Amino acid sequence: ATSVSYASAYAPQGMDNVRAPFEVLLGGSGLPQAAEDEASLETNAKSDPFWWANRALPASVITSKEQRCLAEAVYFEARGEPLEGQVAVAQVVLNRVRNPAYPETICKVVYQNRHLRNRCQFSFACDGIRDNIGEKPQWELAQKVARETVSGERYLDKVGASTHYHATYVNPVWNAGLIKTSRIGTHIFYRFPR
Repeated sequence: ATSVSYASAYAPQGMDNVRAPFEVLLGGSGLPQAAEDEASLETNAKSDPFWWANRALPASVITSKEQRCLAEAVYFEARGEPLEGQVAVAQVVLNRVRNPAYPETICKVVYQNRHLRNRCQFSFACDGIRDNIGEKPQWELAQKVARETVSGERYLDKVGASTHYHATYVNPVWNAGLIKTSRIGTHIFYRFPR
């Protein structure tokens, strides 16, 4: 507040935008860069239905708790898949974190509706089977995939803005109306239509 007072002390009377001095001195709107970027993305929402896919991930994604939730999703949903299939599962989780229609953290996305048996977002979270991590090499790989996907080191264009997937041996009713983006291993990936 003091900085705003000093910066606006010599501004013309009746100035409605107290951020104007900062805009002149520093350039831009005076908003933090992340807020500017977010506002710019949301402005394009009408012309780009997947604007949210370019949102920055929240800082919380690098915490050990969030990383563990992502690694658990990769491990329990895709540990038997090729590396590309594991990255695809992680990417779907992160796409949901970016999408305003879903919860804002990895753990909330992964464990959404876990209290509803066989009606949660990721089947391992509510299938009634105890989730034990018993295969150390696969767990280590899942953790690595989680880190590398969050950092942007791994990204699959063919998965793109996909927010859904299912195993090839099932045909859930929710896939009606979604657009198939790719098949990797035993999973089929989908995005919302435009």
